[in-house]
Amino acid sequence: MTFYENEIIASHLKSHEEARLEKCESALELALASEFGNRLSEITVKGLCADLRQNPSVFHFIVTGDTTEVDPSDRAQWASIARRAVENDEISQLNLASNDRQLRARLTAEFMESVKKVTLLQWDRDGSLADRVEDYVQKKISEYARR
Repeated sequence: MTFYENEIIASHLKSHEEARLEKCESALELALASEFGNRLSEITVKGLCADLRQNPSVFHFIVTGDTTEVDPSDRAQWASIARRAVENDEISQLNLASNDRQLRARLTAEFMESVKKVTLLQWDRDGSLADRVEDYVQKKISEYARR
């Protein structure tokens, strides 16, 4: 569905349907923040919210208010919807990969600056430097993901 088709759908919603759409968008935004932190850009999140109207279950809720398939108050359900939305969206995947590369580069630099040059040389000579950097980066990424 194109941007214009999404806008046509949005422009024809009644006020109670708009309120339901806003509930769904808020639920998705919260789920994306919970699942991915700040790794997705604001414009990517807005795009995912706009694409929400394409999901038949969500559209059914918007039009009917029936929470059988989609319930905006069910956090686990929205976490699953958020993960699927990101998995199926190429721009989201590129956004995550870019932010992950930037984070890895920053953490690698942070590690290198925190260790004495002599120690870095020793680790490089004995072949353990790359493993130590990777261990540090993985540990920090795990800590970052738990926040």
